[in-house]
Amino acid sequence: MILVIGEILIDMVGNIASNSLQLEGKLGGAPFNVASNLADLDVDTTFYGVVGKDVIGLNLFVKQKEDRMTTIAFFLKDKGNFQFLRKIGADYCFNKEELISFPNKETKYVHFGSLFLSNKEARETIFEVIKEYKKQGKIISFDVNFRSDIFEKNEDYISYYLNMIEYVDILKVTKDELEMLTNIKDLLDALKKFNNKKIVFVTDGEKGSYCYYKNKLYFKKASKVIPVDTIGCGDSFMAGVLSYLYNLN
Repeated sequence: MILVIGEILIDMVGNIASNSLQLEGKLGGAPFNVASNLADLDVDTTFYGVVGKDVIGLNLFVKQKEDRMTTIAFFLKDKGNFQFLRKIGADYCFNKEELISFPNKETKYVHFGSLFLSNKEARETIFEVIKEYKKQGKIISFDVNFRSDIFEKNEDYISYYLNMIEYVDILKVTKDELEMLTNIKDLLDALKKFNNKKIVFVTDGEKGSYCYYKNKLYFKKASKVIPVDTIGCGDSFMAGVLSYLYNLN
C-alpha cells in the first residue's frame, strides 16, 4: 500500500471577466491529486489529510478540524499563478499519534506533500513521524512543489526543504526548484549535492524529465501532446513514478 499525507483543498479556477471573477471549485492539493491518480492506476492507496469543519469540509470523507477552515487555492488562468487562502487553514493540522499508528505492515511507501513546511508545529510533527516510519522500514517520497507565498517574507524556507530532503528516499523537483535548493545551475553538479542512494526525479516541462540514481543520470524526452490544462501535471507524473516503483516489488 502507498500512504499519501498532505494537503487537500479546493482549487478555485477561472478568469477575470468584465467587472467580475468567474471561478469553478474543484478538489485539489498536490498529495490528494497524487493519491487520486494512484487509485486510478489501481494501486492500493490511502490518503491522510485535514479539512475544516465548514461548508466544504462537511461534504468530504476525511478528517475535519473544528476550529479551522478548508484551505482554498485560487488560480486565475489569465494570470498564471496560484494564491492560497489558508491563514486559519486546516491542511497542516496533523495529529502525531494518528500518523504514527496509521501505517500498517502492508504500507511500503509514504508520500508527502510540502505545504506543511510553512508551519513550525506541522514541521516538527512530520519530522518526528518520519523517524518512526523509517524505523518501520517505510520508503519515504517527497515532492518539493515549491510555493513562495506560503512563507513569511524573510523566512529561511530553503532550510525547511533541505531538512525534509535529508529524510527522503524518493525526491521530485523541477529543474528550477533544484537550482533554488542547491544554488547550482549545472544539473548534474546540483544533483551530486544529494545522497546518491536517493532516487531523484527532475521535471523540465515540455522537454522531458531526468532520473538520478547512484551517480547516474538518465533522461526521457517528453511526448508531444495538446494539453487541456497543466494544473496537476506534476502530480500525475509523481503518481506514475510511484506506481512504477511500487509494482517493481
